[in-house]
Amino acid sequence: MTETKPNTQKIEQIFAAIKSGGTDEILSACEMLIVEDEFFQWEGAPQVRKQREANKLYFLENKGIELVINLINTTTEDLIKRFGIDVLWAYSETDENRRELLFAGALPIVINCLKSECPKVQEGAVGALWQLLEYEPIQTKSIEEGLLEPLLNLLTTSKVVRTQTRAAGCLHLISWNEESRPALIRADAAEKIMSVETTALMVNYFRLLALANLLLVPDHRSMIPQEVFQKALGQISSFISTETPEGVRAIEDRLMYIWVSMRPYVPLVYSDVKELFLFGMFALANLTYKEDNRRLLREEDMREKVLSLGFVTIPEAKAYGQTIMKNLLSNTKPPEPPTLYSIVYNYLNVKYRN
Repeated sequence: MTETKPNTQKIEQIFAAIKSGGTDEILSACEMLIVEDEFFQWEGAPQVRKQREANKLYFLENKGIELVINLINTTTEDLIKRFGIDVLWAYSETDENRRELLFAGALPIVINCLKSECPKVQEGAVGALWQLLEYEPIQTKSIEEGLLEPLLNLLTTSKVVRTQTRAAGCLHLISWNEESRPALIRADAAEKIMSVETTALMVNYFRLLALANLLLVPDHRSMIPQEVFQKALGQISSFISTETPEGVRAIEDRLMYIWVSMRPYVPLVYSDVKELFLFGMFALANLTYKEDNRRLLREEDMREKVLSLGFVTIPEAKAYGQTIMKNLLSNTKPPEPPTLYSIVYNYLNVKYRN
């Protein structure tokens, strides 16, 4: 098989343009990295993806990330800063790419840009941050760096749906971390999250997942006024009754969402609060459709616990459970029947719930 070689000439031209100091040249070079399939654009045929992998490796090994970080650090122009942060965001396609960004020191730059007074810079930073927040240390770091208020402000005040979606996604990821939830509650996150009025599906999906996580643990729930708690359950119930897992999945597929863990979703389906349980079922009916997510369930030893959800008897959850079981079994060749562990686990859960 012929090895795919990087387009070294073009990458070196981009490096030279970024180092030139000319605004037009820098912006053109950054745009090339962001939008061209062979560089950091996420879509493309298999051969294009191979070319992109080769180009990314050359970019990485020749200190391209550090070059862009230095550009963002030293420029006085907001537009260049925005394009630079978008380059880092576009680079972060895979889990490995995200770790490479962190190792190269991208996080402090993203944090500084999120605190910028320029909305365009903030918009790029919240997208880049979203890609990094799936890691626990980053979730904790975001609170230490005072990012909750900027993120909540973007969610509640931005008029741009994509910015709201990214802010909601960031808050959702921070809420994955149980240790981060008290700080979110003290920042009035529950009330602010509920104040958002929008018909944008993904804004509502992510903000309500964050809200559900804040309500999940009884000790955290006790920090929230009862009327706020009841209103939150009402918003979650309304979402479930009007939206479908298939609707969410269609958008996630189109935007090529890639998750690094399924662990944060599973506790919802074992909540004693019916609305949280149903929302967890909704989320897993969506997530189990994708092979990458099913692989994560296996790797994280949660497949059997999730498979057991196919046996739920609660009427409102039956359709979700059937979808989950279908996703987990019909895509396995040959199909693997539920194990005794799975059946017993579900029985105990149903008995506990009733």
